[in-house]
Amino acid sequence: MFLSKLFLYTLFFYTCLLKQFWENPLNLLDFRLKKDDLLNYSSRFDLSLLEQFGLKKMILLPDFCPGKSYLPVGTVSLFDKESHTPTPSFIGRDIGCGMSFFQTDIFTEQLDLQQLVDQVSALLIQDSGTEFTLGNHFIDLCQDKNGFLFFLIHAGFKQYGMHIVTQGFTGDTYLREVEKNVSLASSNRIRLAQAVYQVLNLDVIPPVLDKPHNTVRETEKGYLYRKGAVELFSDELSILPSNLLHPIFLIKGKRQINDLENSFSHGTLRRGSSNDHERTQIDYLQLRQQIKMPQNLSQDSLVRLLPTEYEDFFSYYSYFEDYVSIEKSFQIIGYLGYKHD
Repeated sequence: MFLSKLFLYTLFFYTCLLKQFWENPLNLLDFRLKKDDLLNYSSRFDLSLLEQFGLKKMILLPDFCPGKSYLPVGTVSLFDKESHTPTPSFIGRDIGCGMSFFQTDIFTEQLDLQQLVDQVSALLIQDSGTEFTLGNHFIDLCQDKNGFLFFLIHAGFKQYGMHIVTQGFTGDTYLREVEKNVSLASSNRIRLAQAVYQVLNLDVIPPVLDKPHNTVRETEKGYLYRKGAVELFSDELSILPSNLLHPIFLIKGKRQINDLENSFSHGTLRRGSSNDHERTQIDYLQLRQQIKMPQNLSQDSLVRLLPTEYEDFFSYYSYFEDYVSIEKSFQIIGYLGYKHD
């Protein structure tokens, strides 16, 4: 009798566990380059905690990099509507940060690139209304195979994002504030682009692409957070950089992109650790000749931008060739950051 009861209790216990699992299983898709233990990070990232907040699906992209908020960079996360309340704790203050891609009808061989980056940098330093920081936020000047000038701007508008965080908005109010911040960040990138067009003596034209990659929206499935990830549908285009010495790619979503909640990497994949030996092998003078940078950009600042600090796209393209195709590539010929010495 005792054994029969024990068997029934045990069966009931495991039935409850299985019922809970099937009702709310965590669907985890892992595309990281380095398959470390997910919990071996000195950050706030904790899968079990996120499940308590209603997490039901998470996609770990190759850009995966734990940060200061609950969600790491390079993740797409879907939360249950019934048990989750949107708050600033999940994507932090860099709301609406993204990339805008612009084109011109100018041949790069007609330009003095060093003069161009110096003059644009000077304008940005004078313009206190723009928000632009050195490092992972940048303006890359580039050219296509025909020699036409394009440029890519990676920036957001943290000033308003900090307002959202400090005010502690939640729920529908938070979602409305996020959309406002996304719009402000896009406008900030347009304003940064105006400096380039002004030096080129061209009228400002809208970007070819404008892709925010720190967002949250309510969908039919739940609350969808993209942290360091862009929205991308089948047959839609997006832009993907990697590091200074590798091309910028124009990519197109394939049908299977739907499996990734119509999302993809933003492309700035920091390497796990710095390699001082690789740094010493860099010829800084040659790098500056190959890629024009403002003359007031110090070598100490340049160290943070080196190819040794970021992976290149081809190192993980095989992970995603079923989801996106490469349509076009652009060679980087100039770099600008704002806070130069």
